[in-house]
Amino acid sequence: MSLAQDAANNSRWQDVVNSLELLSPSDPNFSKAKPLLVKAYFQLGEQAVADKSNSQVSANLALTNFRKANALDPNYEGLAKELQRADTFATGLLQYQSEQYSQAVDTIKPLYDEAQLQTEGAHYRNTPAILYNSYLKLGDKVFNASNAEALEKARNFYSLALTVDAPDKDEAKGKLQQVTAALKLLGPTPKK
Repeated sequence: MSLAQDAANNSRWQDVVNSLELLSPSDPNFSKAKPLLVKAYFQLGEQAVADKSNSQVSANLALTNFRKANALDPNYEGLAKELQRADTFATGLLQYQSEQYSQAVDTIKPLYDEAQLQTEGAHYRNTPAILYNSYLKLGDKVFNASNAEALEKARNFYSLALTVDAPDKDEAKGKLQQVTAALKLLGPTPKK
């Protein structure tokens, strides 16, 4: 237990877990060690969230650590919200990587919006990039230079991409210009 406490004092959370997860729940020391183990799992989850790679591996690592903390103490302060965010992000990232862009937008957009409401310009992990690229992919999917209705749908998706707080929006701007040019070539839409 003292090795685990020393590790915690130095924010070496994986060392804390390595020391304490071997304890059986029937061990008399387990009840004393449990709060520290929960904190260690929570901190490891937070570290995985902060990982800038935003990979499925780091998303799953965060989710796994938050779930382990939750299994030991579902009332740990802040855990329920972080577990829900990690689960939402991991799901949305998987949808995006599986080219299920519409589902990824539906999953990620609330997480993107929630973080934006808390701090202007701050977002959860790389939700802006996922959202921006999903809108672009959805626009590309419907883009058809010889169909005005399809072009309007594409324009809508590219316009939505421009509303996302992404660092470089040149691709969406370029795609909108392509739509505008294609619509001009088609001429005026006949009135019914």
